Amino acid sequence: MERVFEREAAEEWTELVDRHHYLGYASPIGQYMRYFIVDASGRRLGCLMFEASGALACRDAWVGWTEKQRDAGLSLVARNNRFLVFPWVRAENLASRSLALAARPAY
Repeated sequence: MERVFEREAAEEWTELVDRHHYLGYASPIGQYMRYFIVDASGRRLGCLMFEASGALACRDAWVGWTEKQRDAGLSLVARNNRFLVFPWVRAENLASRSLALAARPAY
């Protein structure tokens, strides 16, 4: 994974998602993190974005949070806003590998 910080990389990320993701690009609300999915040689294979999550009654009920627990734990919840493997990329299990890597703690 390659975190997107630089303006030029952010513009490229946005353009690729807008062009190739079925929902296109929509400006995120609040905090977010964007990544390029890259292979060992640095070749870009796709895009991934996580957003800070807001309250969601069905999720909160499923988790079993009280209102107080939700208020304390919501800052630890992120939602996957965009996930894209470029149409020209063919790599076995790339989607599941990418999401598993993104879910690992960054120590």
